[in-house]
Amino acid sequence: MKLDTRSLFQFGSSALYFDSTGKAITCCVFIDTGWRDPIQGYDSHPGEIITILSIQLEDVPVPRIADQIKIDGSLYTVMSIQAQDDIIAVLHVTKL
Repeated sequence: MKLDTRSLFQFGSSALYFDSTGKAITCCVFIDTGWRDPIQGYDSHPGEIITILSIQLEDVPVPRIADQIKIDGSLYTVMSIQAQDDIIAVLHVTKL
């Protein structure tokens, strides 16, 4: 059975993803609303408040560190990629 990836993100938030060239890509993201302590467990980002976003790779095939994402008027920078498979990437971002 093939997974319908569009249905996974139908309840996500609309966003604009800006790659390193400045190209804007319309996409949909899921925002982690805080099921973890925002500092605990992020040794690679001491002192930063990290937000976790999930993004569909069908929309953004190659997410990269330092790319930016605009959600509801707020701009975030990709700090790291926590995990990635064939369908989604889980990104650590920080608000600018």
